Amino acid sequence: SVRMKPGIRLWGENPHTTFIDGGKGRHGIVAANGCDISGFTITGSGMDYDRLEFFAGIHALDCDSTLVIRGNIFYSHAVFGVLVESSRTGGTPADRIGRYILPERAAHPLDYTGYPNPRIIGNTFNMIGERAVYCIHASPEIANNVFMGNVKTIGMTQLSRPFIHHNVFYRNNVPLNINRSMPVVCYNIML
Repeated sequence: SVRMKPGIRLWGENPHTTFIDGGKGRHGIVAANGCDISGFTITGSGMDYDRLEFFAGIHALDCDSTLVIRGNIFYSHAVFGVLVESSRTGGTPADRIGRYILPERAAHPLDYTGYPNPRIIGNTFNMIGERAVYCIHASPEIANNVFMGNVKTIGMTQLSRPFIHHNVFYRNNVPLNINRSMPVVCYNIML
């Protein structure tokens, strides 16, 4: 698992030969503002069922548009390829009970600290088990990517507003999974 500091360029020599595998119990890369992540095959995210914690190939928590994720291959993740997330106001509860949202409260928005908006550009997402890109109260730019053979391709919740344009969606089960969100979707090819 790679934890990045702000302003770092993490470039792989060749995405077909340079791999980052975070395993099933942690994120492959924890991103930061001002970073450029490019040229890797990123694989191996999963879930800790005891702690109800999800992991991603790249976790972008509270990152703005200075984070660029480009030219990577996301392959064979159990859960998320890229997770773009905003912190909850007051912090996300550490215990399971505190993280659980009662069904009668599910339509109420949670309070968040901001609207992360990193740029996810020119990547390939293949065979992702849950969501190739998942937005939680976030508004990333998702452009020029190829999504193929994924279960749920782009998911969003908690009033996310991603800008999804010029992507190719090919043979995915669910291209867009929209829950209480307002995406801008234009100029994509969906087969």
